[in-house]
Amino acid sequence: KWSTLEDDELSRERGLPNDRVPTDHLPIAALFKRCPHLRLDEKAKVSLIELLQKLEGRQMNEMQSLLAEVDRQRAELAKQLNANEETSTDPSQTHENKRQKMKKKMAPPSPQIIQHIRSSRSSIKLMRESHRVERENFVKERCWLERLELKHFLGVTPKLWINISS
Repeated sequence: KWSTLEDDELSRERGLPNDRVPTDHLPIAALFKRCPHLRLDEKAKVSLIELLQKLEGRQMNEMQSLLAEVDRQRAELAKQLNANEETSTDPSQTHENKRQKMKKKMAPPSPQIIQHIRSSRSSIKLMRESHRVERENFVKERCWLERLELKHFLGVTPKLWINISS
């Protein structure tokens, strides 16, 4: 058993190194006791996972609804544009119509379609950002034990989940 430096009178008076202890490198020993870490009880774990799944499910439904609405609007816009073009062309010129349709397929989209694409991308970006902020707040409200359980359940860190979802 080792004593402390203060127990050696010569070392206490003169310091280290000295005649009795020729170095200032003293052995240090530590004894560690392994203890299990705290865990959430099963009821709290189930409740946390249910909250997480509700959040993810709701966000997925919101995004799917937005994407469906965007697709519906685009189809409606394309239908309107096609109807306008059909009324402006003479149906007796079928060969010319075929040539125009080929050119139309190769031509860039109409300004209305381009505007629709831009506005839909903006809407999707805003929704993704609001979902990210919501996930971030969800994680901030959790204690460290809940965050640890989230990490085990998700397979990634909560910080990574915040940024990669949606």
